[in-house]
Amino acid sequence: MQILSLGQILRANAFHLN
Repeated sequence: MQILSLGQILRANAFHLN
């Protein structure tokens, strides 16, 4: 269940960067 959290964090970071 850690991978799911990591994926969401990465997506949130990308959204903020974009």
